[in-house]
Amino acid sequence: MEEEIPFNYFHQLFLQNIQKKKIELARDRIAQDEEDDLISLLLFTEFTKEEMLSISNEVLMDICENYMITTQSEIEVLPNDPFSFINLILNKEEENTYRNSFLESLPLIYREYFSVLGNGIPYLMGSTDEKKPSCFTINLDHQYRIINFDITNMDLLEQVKTMTKIVSMEVGERIGPVPKVLILINPDPTLNVITE
Repeated sequence: MEEEIPFNYFHQLFLQNIQKKKIELARDRIAQDEEDDLISLLLFTEFTKEEMLSISNEVLMDICENYMITTQSEIEVLPNDPFSFINLILNKEEENTYRNSFLESLPLIYREYFSVLGNGIPYLMGSTDEKKPSCFTINLDHQYRIINFDITNMDLLEQVKTMTKIVSMEVGERIGPVPKVLILINPDPTLNVITE
């Protein structure tokens, strides 16, 4: 009997490997003769946004490689960034026991990226309404941080492909239109207060 893969297996792996990389980086910063426990290493070591993005990208590349090896998928050219690698995996039509977990884990991993970037920690909302066209809505607060993604009539694969493009653009500090993506800015709630 095949062991069931947790829906967030790759997200768990991502978080574990992020912690390991942070510990390695923190250890490199302290003097060789100092002995600190792991908790104080992590609690008292600050990491820059650039360091966290570098760690995240490295870990995500490792996860993609691990996915390809575990699923025995063939790859001709190894991409040089994690988002190109993810697109390569998503565009393969191979079914395997890890695919759903990979698809379900990516939005959770992307939340970690948005947190590092300081762009909010969005959650997903989804709906199906045959009267509405397929759409991916990004809701922003008045400080332009992402509150949530509201997804209408998109299957999981299409959602993840869209999110991959959005995260890739955010990490690369690029702007531009993304097909089927609508951005809504919620006004400052204090502007609606009537004062006498």
